[in-house]
Amino acid sequence: MNENSAKNTANSIDKEALKNLTGNLMKNENSIDFNSLMQLTTTLLKNDALKNSITELNKVKQNSTPPEPEEPKEKEKSEMDTLIQTLETIAADISEIKKEREMLTSLTQKLEKVARDVSLIKKRTSQSKRTKKSN
Repeated sequence: MNENSAKNTANSIDKEALKNLTGNLMKNENSIDFNSLMQLTTTLLKNDALKNSITELNKVKQNSTPPEPEEPKEKEKSEMDTLIQTLETIAADISEIKKEREMLTSLTQKLEKVARDVSLIKKRTSQSKRTKKSN
């Protein structure tokens, strides 16, 4: 009985001390009283029942925490696959554009040759007409 009353007395003293310390913390909402905060922390850490209950809560929380879903990994893989497909499509488009550019360059060269040939034919035709007129 004496042990229980000693513990109860210690707990009631701790309760009063906690009330005073928390009251000191709440005096000014615009500033933090680190001295009162440290005293409150020290008082709480001295209480074995509180430490044990926190330890038990932590164990329960660790045991009840479900494993993290693998959705983010699958989502990343899906996004990566989409990006790879997009890059492959872009690479194919670029390759096709290069081929079309080469074809257009070739056509441009052929058209320039045709234009030179037409110009040469016009020149010869006009020279031939002049020659006939002069004869």
